[in-house]
Amino acid sequence: MIYNTLDYLPIKIFIKIQETGNLSLLATVDENVSNEELQILFDKLSDEFQQLNAEDNSSRNFMILKEISHLEAKLKTAMCGIEILRFEANNSVMLALSELLNVTIRTNRTDYYFKDLERAESKARLINKSIEKLRDQLPKKEETKSDSIDDTLAAIAMITGVSFDFNALSCTAYAALIKQTKQKVKAQEESINKLKNK
Repeated sequence: MIYNTLDYLPIKIFIKIQETGNLSLLATVDENVSNEELQILFDKLSDEFQQLNAEDNSSRNFMILKEISHLEAKLKTAMCGIEILRFEANNSVMLALSELLNVTIRTNRTDYYFKDLERAESKARLINKSIEKLRDQLPKKEETKSDSIDDTLAAIAMITGVSFDFNALSCTAYAALIKQTKQKVKAQEESINKLKNK
């Protein structure tokens, strides 16, 4: 079985994939699906989930973390390529580095070669600045909630008065219950405010 829709994908599995990046949780072992296909599927499901929870910051934070992860991998690859080229001129590494950082490394003179490597390293370090800018958009440690998904589901069940299996609750049902919970909390706050004003 492949979880190819939010109607069937349990919210706990979705959260676990977000936290661990283990895409194999989207399909059972007997399914023959490549990691690339699972990544495309998970990206699609993540976009759908983000639309369901438009006001929820967790999906926005997930997308920022995903971009940070991509930039960190790009930075590590570039820095490894530069280190390799410091010891040995390798055409395939130079080509990969020039595509990755959009730099040209000249090999006709030694002093040009090392200056180009320094320029490539400076350009790679600019990726760090982009990573820091993205990290600044994330909530600070004290702002993040430490509630587990089970705690959140228990609170939803208590507030809405609905009983459900935490392990089987689909992403779409979760989104609907979140909206109901917010509406119920808002209604209770309004009634408390009315009582205070009397």
